[in-house]
Amino acid sequence: MRKILFTALAVVALVGAACGNDDNNDKTAKGPSGAQSYAVDIDAAASPQFQIGAYFPGAITVRPGDTLVFTNKSKAHPHTVTLGIKADQSNRPPIITPQGVENPAAFGPCFTDTEPSTTFTACPTPPNPAAPPAFAGKGYWNSGLLATAAGPTVPSSTTVKLADSIAPGDYTFLCMLHPFMVGSLKVAAKDTDRLAPATVKANAERDAAAAVTATASLTPPAPSGNVSAGWGDRITAVMAYDPATISVKAGDTVTWKTASPYEPHTITFQSPFKTPSDKGATSPAGVKSGGTYTSGFTSSGLIGPAPFFPGNTFSLKFAKAGTYNYVCAIHPGMAGVVTVT
Repeated sequence: MRKILFTALAVVALVGAACGNDDNNDKTAKGPSGAQSYAVDIDAAASPQFQIGAYFPGAITVRPGDTLVFTNKSKAHPHTVTLGIKADQSNRPPIITPQGVENPAAFGPCFTDTEPSTTFTACPTPPNPAAPPAFAGKGYWNSGLLATAAGPTVPSSTTVKLADSIAPGDYTFLCMLHPFMVGSLKVAAKDTDRLAPATVKANAERDAAAAVTATASLTPPAPSGNVSAGWGDRITAVMAYDPATISVKAGDTVTWKTASPYEPHTITFQSPFKTPSDKGATSPAGVKSGGTYTSGFTSSGLIGPAPFFPGNTFSLKFAKAGTYNYVCAIHPGMAGVVTVT
């Protein structure tokens, strides 16, 4: 799938680079004149079981004064649009704070001239999500969560206006929740070629369709614990437990382990949460890993691969017979069952 997606994105980039070289050596910039608005899709309209961690297009050339409208197309999964992170991500703020909770500077809106860093755990400027400032190429610009299924207070789109003063050059936009979900923004001089918004949109829709088709090739790995909590590759994550139902004897311990290179999950019994954005949905609660579970609300909190999360396994000992249902609190529809005899 990576080959399909990256090849398609490379074609878009090559087409953009090729525009404007005619036989008459006409130096007038090709493409639309004046400020333009470009649509960028986040994720794709796949089954809620699949999260496609990519932007469509993944590379775009624009000019100062242009606008980018990012819209989350996923039916279930949240993402962010974040600018100001270096290409090597060496100044990327953490997803989880040292206290073990979600970083508000990563999950929430933040617009500041302050440069981000690996210790950046609070926005120094009170954000106004309804009126985000133009991005001038410096500081930190983070949309906060964008989702279609995270509740009425979480928007599904954000608009990034590029300041007239932004310096031409290469910039990165990415999702704070998914470290391999990165896009390339090339800001060209005002007299430089660029594609029309309609052409960019058509190319992006083609690439997204190819990515959705490629999800059919993903199969679950052999569990390294008792249950795999999600799996996939660096682009697509499968939101499921494998096996979805497991049978054990009273006194046995069940271990869940994430099998995605980037995507976290929770193992949450008797979940009180209605949406992924509910307070506490990502935090550990109840019986700790390795403890004995009998009933009630218990959650692993976020577990995921290093170095993005503090741990990627969670274990519970089941003391008595019964049927125990659990879910991932951040991925609607992701559910499993432990049957104890």
